[in-house]
Amino acid sequence: MFGAASHTKRRQNHLTLGRLYNGKVLDQFGLTVTSSPDTHGSAERGTVGSTPCFVFLGKEWQADRRLSEFKNLVIDCFGIRLSG
Repeated sequence: MFGAASHTKRRQNHLTLGRLYNGKVLDQFGLTVTSSPDTHGSAERGTVGSTPCFVFLGKEWQADRRLSEFKNLVIDCFGIRLSG
């Protein structure tokens, strides 16, 4: 697993996440980090060691290959046990 954050004129607030296998990049995803105006400042801050919560809602998470691969990366990265 690897992650890299960057902020350039071309790609602002950019986060790259990926996985390695045998020293080669297996997959990687580039994300733009934004804050939602309706949740900014209203959510309580987590503490170090707390378990993150991710909700993969909708058929797209199984139907779209890239979304499914990204979901698998997040699950692997955080060691999440799926429920439901």
